[in-house]
Amino acid sequence: MDLQNNSIQKYHPLTMLIYFSAELLIVMFSANPILTATALVAGMAFYSDLKGAKVFLKEFIIILPIFILIAVTNPIFSRDGSTLVFSVLGLSVYYESILYGAQIAGMLIAVIFWFRCLSELLTTDKSLFLFGRFFSKLSLMLTLSLRYIKLFAEQSKRIRNAQKTMGMFSSQSYVDKAKSTMRILSSLITWALESSIDTSNSMKARGYGLKGRKSYDTYRFSKKDYIAISFSVLFAFLTVFGIGRGALAFDFYPSISYKAFSPLSIAAYASFIVLSFMPLFCKAKESIKWKFFMLKI
Repeated sequence: MDLQNNSIQKYHPLTMLIYFSAELLIVMFSANPILTATALVAGMAFYSDLKGAKVFLKEFIIILPIFILIAVTNPIFSRDGSTLVFSVLGLSVYYESILYGAQIAGMLIAVIFWFRCLSELLTTDKSLFLFGRFFSKLSLMLTLSLRYIKLFAEQSKRIRNAQKTMGMFSSQSYVDKAKSTMRILSSLITWALESSIDTSNSMKARGYGLKGRKSYDTYRFSKKDYIAISFSVLFAFLTVFGIGRGALAFDFYPSISYKAFSPLSIAAYASFIVLSFMPLFCKAKESIKWKFFMLKI
C-alpha cells in the first residue's frame, strides 16, 4: 500500500488540483443520480485505499446518519411530486421527494470523501507551493489553520490520556467531568500560544516575508503529469459536453423524467466513470508493474 500511495503522491501538485477540481465541480453542479453514485463509490473506494478499510469503515459509520437524515427529512420539507407513497397526519410523502433527498445526501457524502482524499494528498507544503506565490499571506494562514486543527486534536488526546493516568476522569459526576475538560482546554490554549511563538520565531529565522526570498521546492512536471492532466481535461470535457447538450438530463419534479441512452450520453457516462476511478487505475497499473519487475529479479 505504501508503494502505491507514493506513486500517487509523486504527481505534481497542480496535476492533483486540476484532477480533483474537475471531479468535484462535476459532482457538485450535476443532479444526475448515475454521476452521483459513480462519484460516491469511487470516492469511498479511493479513500479506503488511502487510509485503510478500518479507518474508512469507522468514518463511514459516522457519516452514514447524515445520509439517512437528509433522505428522511427532505420529503417533510419538500412536498412536491406526483407519486404519493403514503400520507400520515396530513403529511404527504412523495416518491420523487425521497429520491431527490437520496440524491442530495449522496452528493454531499461523495464531496466529503473526495475532499478528504484531496486533503490527504495535497499536503501543507504542496498547498504553499501552489498558492504561496500569488496569495502568500492567505495561503499561509489557511495552511497553518488546517495544520493546527490536526495538531490540536492530537495534543488534546495526549493531555487527556495524561490526565487519565493521573486519576482524572474517573468520577461519573458531570461536574468533575466538566472540570477535567476545562483543565484540558486550559492546557491546550497554553500549548497553542507557546507553539505559535515557536512557529513565528522559526519563520522569522528562516527569512519568511523578506524581499527577494525564494521558496525551495522539488516539484517538477514530468511526462506522467502531462498525460494525467490531458486525460483529466479530456474526460471532464466529454462529461460536461454531455451535460451541456442535455444528454444526461434528469428531472425529479414534478415526476421522474430522464433522457434515453444515446451514443453521447454513453460516452459521457463512460468518461466520468474513467475520470472518477483514474487514481485507482493508476495505482493498479503501478502495482502490476512493480510485481512484474519483482518477478524478473
